[in-house]
Amino acid sequence: MSYTVSQIVSHLGGQVLGDMEREVLFPRNITDTIEGSITFLENSIYKKYLTSLKNVTIILKGEDHSEGLEKDNSIILTDSPQLYYGKLLTLFAEKDEPAPFISPQSYIDESVKLGKNITIYPFVFIGKNSTIGDNVKIYPNVTILANSIIGNNTLVSSNVKIFKNTKIGKNCYIDQGASIGSRGFGFPKDKTGHTNEIPQIGNVILGDNVYIGANTTIDRATVESTYIGDNTKIDNLVQIAHNVRIGKECLVISQSGIAGSTELEDNVIIAAQAGIVGHLKLQKGSIVGAQSGLTKSIPPGEMWSGSPARPHFDELRKEAIMNKLPKLYKMLMEVLHGKK
Repeated sequence: MSYTVSQIVSHLGGQVLGDMEREVLFPRNITDTIEGSITFLENSIYKKYLTSLKNVTIILKGEDHSEGLEKDNSIILTDSPQLYYGKLLTLFAEKDEPAPFISPQSYIDESVKLGKNITIYPFVFIGKNSTIGDNVKIYPNVTILANSIIGNNTLVSSNVKIFKNTKIGKNCYIDQGASIGSRGFGFPKDKTGHTNEIPQIGNVILGDNVYIGANTTIDRATVESTYIGDNTKIDNLVQIAHNVRIGKECLVISQSGIAGSTELEDNVIIAAQAGIVGHLKLQKGSIVGAQSGLTKSIPPGEMWSGSPARPHFDELRKEAIMNKLPKLYKMLMEVLHGKK
């Protein structure tokens, strides 16, 4: 499938410089373009490649355009080239999905409410009194237990487990192997050292437009709901414990773990491999750096890093001092040795 530049702009907007009828055959990285491709520039470190481009279409900001670039290329000017390019990729995505169908090799309880245009692949199990919305796609080997709700236009990928009473909003994407609503880790010890179990009888609620990455686990609450807000994106291999509440527009990156009853307000970012203890509050717009160990709540808009985590600039100062310690130690030994 190919498009002209004018067709792309009619779909996605933007200002064109140069040939509007140039044919666009496929997207390519800016370091690997060939004639007929379309690429984008977001990061200035790749700006050096612009001068070598020829017979391609380039998506960039107005400030990155140089006079004459449109002589051999077509230019699409936009405020955010990366986001524009992402929307463009949906135009080129292969449309090879079959028409909606329900496999006879799936098990759907007779009490389940099914919406319109649903696709259910073989070996899917859907338990009693569940509701599946319009245009939902459920891939092979998915288990959806009783009283669960899957909102319109949501995609549930292969080998996902959705436990009872889970509520998933509209336009969500649940990637392969995710576990939504598994038992929370409630095993307190008594004064004798014996490990006891607290039943976890709550559920999980996902808002609209939520992304859950592959092999991520979200535990159900003890009595209420573990909650993930609208448009939050959670990467692969993340652990979210019982009673955690995550607001809107948050990002939680791969291999992070959030312990029970911690709250993330809107627009919080958790970088890769961060560990967060329970019962904390990360206020709006705060950031936890990669491989951090967070033991305290964070005020709004602050970035914390390190282990144990502290305000980011304090952590940088500590690291700067630590890097000087070998030299300082050597100087001290020389002074002590000289005094002997």
